[in-house]
Amino acid sequence: YNAVLAYRNYLNEWYEFKGNSEALENNVIFKQVFAKQNGVLKELYLNGSAPSELVEDIFNKGYSFGGFDTLHWFDWWDNLGDYNYAAIFGGYNEVKSVADKVHMLGKKISLYTDGLLANTYSNLYLTYGDEIFRKLKDGRLVSALESFNVVCLSSVYKEAFTQRILEISKEIPLDILYLNSFGTSAIGECYNAKHGHKDHYCVLAGQIEILKNLNENISGLSVGTEFPMTDYASQYTSYAVNYNNNISFAQSGVKPTADLYSFIFPSVKLYNVTSKKTDEKEMPYEEDLESLKLVFFNGENRMHDEAYTSWSKECKEFALKSANAVKAFYKVFNSENKTPLLYTDNPDVYLNRFDSKDGNEIIFTVLNRGENAVDNITFEIEDAEAFEAFDILEDKAVEYSVDNNKITVKTTVLPNDVKGIVLIKR
Repeated sequence: YNAVLAYRNYLNEWYEFKGNSEALENNVIFKQVFAKQNGVLKELYLNGSAPSELVEDIFNKGYSFGGFDTLHWFDWWDNLGDYNYAAIFGGYNEVKSVADKVHMLGKKISLYTDGLLANTYSNLYLTYGDEIFRKLKDGRLVSALESFNVVCLSSVYKEAFTQRILEISKEIPLDILYLNSFGTSAIGECYNAKHGHKDHYCVLAGQIEILKNLNENISGLSVGTEFPMTDYASQYTSYAVNYNNNISFAQSGVKPTADLYSFIFPSVKLYNVTSKKTDEKEMPYEEDLESLKLVFFNGENRMHDEAYTSWSKECKEFALKSANAVKAFYKVFNSENKTPLLYTDNPDVYLNRFDSKDGNEIIFTVLNRGENAVDNITFEIEDAEAFEAFDILEDKAVEYSVDNNKITVKTTVLPNDVKGIVLIKR
């Protein structure tokens, strides 16, 4: 807690958020659709419809999970590098129709790109060849898959990529742009002599330049990355996909708890992936309940994928409850005034705090990491007698008692469970 405060004080000396979060306001869940798996357009071919004909049904289905705010379209393109509109979907006209239909419903449209990969059969590669790719010190190209190579963000690539996105933004009423792979390869070196690098560890610097260019040249666009960016780069990032609350990604058996990034950089919205792999071919992922609970504990958002992810009854119920709670108090959860890991008497109980701008609403999220249930949670606030308490997950008032500047809420937090209590000034 003290370390977070010290770091935030340091950021206040120079940090200036330049991203655009307008399209992300009250935006709790992304939805991925129309994605190809093993060459089969799984959702699209269920009834043979065009993508634009499925848009309304996708959003209607989302209400059982808390409601989708954004349609995030993965493979709307023919290849990585050129980003021509996919002919299999109907090309430009169909991509435009999807965007228009999304906006008619009052929702947002997001398109996928990968800022660090290019297909070797793209016109970009056929024109510039290995000049756009990263090379190791021994001269080998950095390859991802058979048809992909990792670009170095050379001047040629940066100009070509940025120009193509500028063209798309004029052709499609785009709200949100996703840059896959950004936030990775921060220490990836490049020794391609054609690039003239002064610093061979240049990949992150190239990502920052693209983020700057997009923010400066496309008004109103929210640009996001696959991973949270470094402090300086985050100034140009509106949102990031986040894996920090995913239990299956935990290293050395240590479970994640507080995701400090969202408390240090509150202007950057985080959308969490909370699924884990399975052995099933049809549904290779399943939603993880414990990860969903961590997302709520940290007051963050989530990215939803139903096409290849199975959902248990418990996961669906919690996803709906938590999404409704975050939506109802979105401005509180996303305020600049939030504090992680407050002191508690019980080492198994973790506490985060979120304050509204006017101070009339205070949310405490509680996580019980212990093996036993915990009864009655005490919160310390000023003017405690002026507040009343509500359970935002169960959507009901709760009993409480006041002693000086302490409110004790009569509730039970089960093992490995979470609670959300809002204190509202009368």
